[in-house]
This record gives sequence, structure tokens and C-alpha cells, in this order.
Amino acid sequence: MVKRIRDNRGLFFDQIAGLLGHTADEDFPEQFAGFITGWVPAFSVLLMEFRADSQPRVIHSEGAAEYDAELEKYLGGLYLLDPIYDMYRSCETRGVVHVSAEQLETQERMRVYSSYFRHLGASNEVGSLHQISPDVCVHLSILIEDDHQDQTERVIAIMTDMEKLTTSMFAQHYAGLTMTAEPDLTDRRTLHLQVSETLERFGCDRLTERETEVAQCLLRGHSAKSMARLLDLSPGTISIHRSNVYRKMNVGSQAELSSLFLEQLLGSSSTVSARA
Repeated sequence: MVKRIRDNRGLFFDQIAGLLGHTADEDFPEQFAGFITGWVPAFSVLLMEFRADSQPRVIHSEGAAEYDAELEKYLGGLYLLDPIYDMYRSCETRGVVHVSAEQLETQERMRVYSSYFRHLGASNEVGSLHQISPDVCVHLSILIEDDHQDQTERVIAIMTDMEKLTTSMFAQHYAGLTMTAEPDLTDRRTLHLQVSETLERFGCDRLTERETEVAQCLLRGHSAKSMARLLDLSPGTISIHRSNVYRKMNVGSQAELSSLFLEQLLGSSSTVSARA
């Protein structure tokens, strides 16, 4: 892939120059996604808008039809478990990041998201976060299939080389928009508040205050040792609380607890959508 660009440098840079001349176009995101799919082995390219305290918004989706079908779940609240969204929210990083299904499965709180990830047929996601204004961050997500794992590093290299240019192009694009979609921001903030409260209040109707804290830690991926340190309790006490959480929530494992949370999460977002 890198060799292909090297052998076709003229065409590659001509296409970039063409994009630079069309950043004011309403369909610029579609043009940009088409450019990406022409040069990298992606089976799906997603452009998404992140804003603080707001449900993400899809700018453009291109590629696998099953990815589009799964976006409803993502936008319904699963984004709260997305490690890249978490990086955006915590201001940990801007730039290019790599997430693999294998990495997700080693983190307890990411196992539900990992199942969603694998359901799409992806083994790797190369994503980038572009802060184009104080309020708006554009997320570019490239999903790579299993048989393209060997090319992931090359995709990372290309996206890293284009990072500043991508940020500049989308900053120009947003600067020229009339922001006609702004009215939906209230609905997106309402949904985000609802699903965030679902996370914070998960199990509170069945669990004691301390057990609710332990459940929150489990959903956030803390180990018993980490929970003991965070809650200032002994590992033995943590083990007792964890057993009580599983029993009262009628689950047998952390994975089942996460699945139960996901059901409630998607249910709460459906209620908000029905009211909107």
C-alpha cells in the first residue's frame, strides 16, 4: 500500500489537491471517505462528530452495510464503551490511535464492545481524533478485516502523515457550514444525559450504596486489587461485594453483568428516541 502511493505519488497528491479545493462542498466528507477507501484496505470508513456532553453524530459512513446496521446500537449508548470515545472524553489524546479486538478482550469493561467489534468482522480499527474547534472533534474510523492485519501498521503510517492535513481540511469544511443541523443538538444532549445516567445508576434499585460502587468499578474494568485501592477496602471485602452484586443482579460473571448493562443502556436510549 505504501509502495503503491510511492509509485503513484503524482496521482496521490493530485487527489489531495482536489480535496483541498472542495472543502467548502456540502458533500466534502463523502469525497474524503472516497479518497481514503481508494488508498487503504478498509472495509468500512466512518466519519463522526464528537461534542462534549452530546451523543455522537455520523457525518458520513461508507463501506460494509452491516456497519451501518450496527450504528444504531453505537449511537444508542454503546459509544460510552468505545475506547476511542473515552480517549476523546478524557482528553487523553488527539491524533491517530489503534484499537484491536485482541486488546479489547484483555480489558474487562471492553468485552461487550469487543463482541460488537468482532460482530462487524473487524480485527483492527485505526482511528484519528481531529480537534477542529473548541466544541467539535471529528473522528475518522477505519475498520480493517482479519485478512488485512498485516497492513494495519501501514494504514497507521498514512493516517499519521495526513493527520495535520486532515484536521485542517475539516476545520475549513466546518468553517463554511451554515450549521443547519444544529437544532438536533438538543436531542443529542438529552440522549447523552439519559444514557450517562443509566451508567451511573446501574443496579442502584437492587444494590447497597457500596455494592453500586463495586458494580460501577466492574463496568469500568477495575480489577479486585484496583477496586480495593480505589474504595479503600480489603481484597476479601471486595470479593464479598462482587459476589453480592452478581447474585442480586442475577448474573454469573462480569461479562453477563456488562451484557445486562448494555440491555438497559439500549432500552433507555430507545425511550428517549420515542419521546423525541
